[in-house]
Amino acid sequence: MAVDLNRGTSGVALPEAFAREVWREAQEESAVARLASPINLPGNGLTVPLMTGDVVADWVDETDEKPVSRPTFSSKSIKGYTMAVIVPVSNQFRRDADNLYAELLRSLPKALAAKLDSTVLGGSAPGTGFDVLSSATDVGLKPAVAGNEDAEGVLQVIEAVEADGGVLDGWAVSPQGKALLRRAKDGDGRALLTEGYQVNIPQLLGAPVYTNRNIYKSGTPAQVGYAGQFKDNLYLGYVEGISISISDQASITDGTVEVAEGVEVPNVINLWQRNMFAVRAEMEVGVAVRDLGLIRKLTDAAAVAGS
Repeated sequence: MAVDLNRGTSGVALPEAFAREVWREAQEESAVARLASPINLPGNGLTVPLMTGDVVADWVDETDEKPVSRPTFSSKSIKGYTMAVIVPVSNQFRRDADNLYAELLRSLPKALAAKLDSTVLGGSAPGTGFDVLSSATDVGLKPAVAGNEDAEGVLQVIEAVEADGGVLDGWAVSPQGKALLRRAKDGDGRALLTEGYQVNIPQLLGAPVYTNRNIYKSGTPAQVGYAGQFKDNLYLGYVEGISISISDQASITDGTVEVAEGVEVPNVINLWQRNMFAVRAEMEVGVAVRDLGLIRKLTDAAAVAGS
């Protein structure tokens, strides 16, 4: 993906690989980015053709007419939207390039990844042509009988996805959801969640489990994650990579300040006057789900007994 590092203001120097490193870290931080199939997205959006019905073959006797199968087709529109963040930094960091580099590497990717995950995994779309998973069918992960350590909820998720014609290939869970998955045992009392099966990626019955605190959404029941078929089903479209701009001359607006009782005005920070500079990071992405029925929302409710 394209990466633009604009260093138009003299005196503000960062490593050339900075934007690329932020881009890589943002992808690693985001559960959505790791599970979704990436596609290139034009700036004006994209209409993706989809085949919604299967082609069916059959046996025929010699000289018989061959069967005809007519699949059905539809399309899915996906549009890119921009997410951005500005981080003001004091000039003390400028004296220590390593400290500055490490500090921004921690803040920028996490902010962008957190916004992407919290939007797609339980938030509201920024506009039309951008899909989120909020309306996926719920499945409870707690054991149906209190005190048991069975895997009813886990198995119901897998069975539900398979019944709809999918193959479960990933789990995206909050720390609360991971705690519930740790309690799931097979018939011999062995944990289904295997930590470290791959480097830094736990596995649950052969599918990777990605943990991110931004997935949790409080409620009754609370949302603790998502699972299902993500490959070739959840698409993350990139208009470009991460664009980074740096300035020590601009003024930025950071919330509001109260100047009189009940009267608030924008809180404007003049960077030059305060011996500061600011780093702005932004990226334009879009999200599309081919079939929401192949994904399940995970909650901390009790699993349905005997289902």
